[in-house]
Amino acid sequence: MIGAKWLKQFNAALDEVSTTKNAARGEVSQSTMAMVEGNYGVLGSSPMIVEETLVQHEAGIGTSKVVNGDPIIMEDILPAAMHKELSKDINEEACLLVLDTKRRRTTLEDENFMKDGTLDTPVDWIPGLRDIRLKDLPSFIRVLSTDDIMFDFLGSQARNCLTSSAIIFNTFQELDQEVLDSISVIFPNIYTIGPLFMLHRHLPVESQVNAMSTSLWKEDSTCINWLDKREPNSVVYVNYGSITTMTEDNLKEFAWGLANSNHSFVWIVRPDVVMGSNSAKVLSEEFFEEIKDRGLLVNWCSQKNVLEHSSVGVFLTHCGWNSTIETICAGVPVICWPFFADQQTNCHFACKTLGIGVEISPDVKREEVSMLVKEMMEGEKGKKIKEKSLYWKKKAFETTDIKGDSYNNFDKLIRESLHYDG
Repeated sequence: MIGAKWLKQFNAALDEVSTTKNAARGEVSQSTMAMVEGNYGVLGSSPMIVEETLVQHEAGIGTSKVVNGDPIIMEDILPAAMHKELSKDINEEACLLVLDTKRRRTTLEDENFMKDGTLDTPVDWIPGLRDIRLKDLPSFIRVLSTDDIMFDFLGSQARNCLTSSAIIFNTFQELDQEVLDSISVIFPNIYTIGPLFMLHRHLPVESQVNAMSTSLWKEDSTCINWLDKREPNSVVYVNYGSITTMTEDNLKEFAWGLANSNHSFVWIVRPDVVMGSNSAKVLSEEFFEEIKDRGLLVNWCSQKNVLEHSSVGVFLTHCGWNSTIETICAGVPVICWPFFADQQTNCHFACKTLGIGVEISPDVKREEVSMLVKEMMEGEKGKKIKEKSLYWKKKAFETTDIKGDSYNNFDKLIRESLHYDG
């Protein structure tokens, strides 16, 4: 188990990373926190993306992101002494792997596939995934040519996963049971160690992990004080992640949809969220007058703290995997607006498989935003979805608790990777 003895040694190894790799550059290493938060080169996407790799690449419709455990990838994360032992065990972004399954090919003739109904085509040849369509697959799979550079590169890299000795997933067994079962048939040595950040509570108080952050933006703490003044489950939290962008029209539709819902909201609006414009200048004085006293806009926040706040009732999200796993742990339902990469798959997973959310149309309109916010915050459907969200929150806590599956798997991973026998 994750006893104090080996944790002390584990933390010492991570401390070495902080001092040896970055001292010369005058930087504080983020490696410890990154490893635990899932931003480290080990973790990231859900296991569903595994099922959508060479199955798609060989069929001519797609692939996904992977790194084959090359020690070069580890250079800024692990001290040199650890490269040899760990480089074969660690892969990035869930190490998407090949499944021996029926070969199919779906040809996307031209860019009209985005609008002509092609994306509604059922996909029924990926083991472990049910009721999915082309639109539910990652955006980098939906290419017009198999000569696409990223399609070809990521597909070839995905094959390298089969040469690794283990694959690590930031998920837990019950959350992705069918997908994990399918993967295990051809690659049994997998570790489900998530939700990884929930293992924080078992670390010593003095651990550097508790003092580090992997945030890409400066966090504004005023939103927590603002939330403290709100009633439980009364606030909509809106955040599209650290890199998603949109048009001015998209931003305005979201803005007035939130305003017209008559619900309080905290909205994370990065300065660069609008393509080619300063986001702060897009919204009118009329909008700010309308939301006065019930809407707060900030550039960035501690998402984990916001999601765990009792006043937050729903999360309007882009459905990145970190955001998805964080909202599961907090028991907060989602309104999904996936943009690119694995977000469409995560959206399908949240709404159709887990039953914890609803989806907004890609061509967002204020009427739909307002309707869905009201439905999730006030309606019977929203209440049922909230019950489902709390169910998965409970499961996430149990699996990371002492003797839980992810707890035990993390312990096993560390012991086997570091050859620790104590």
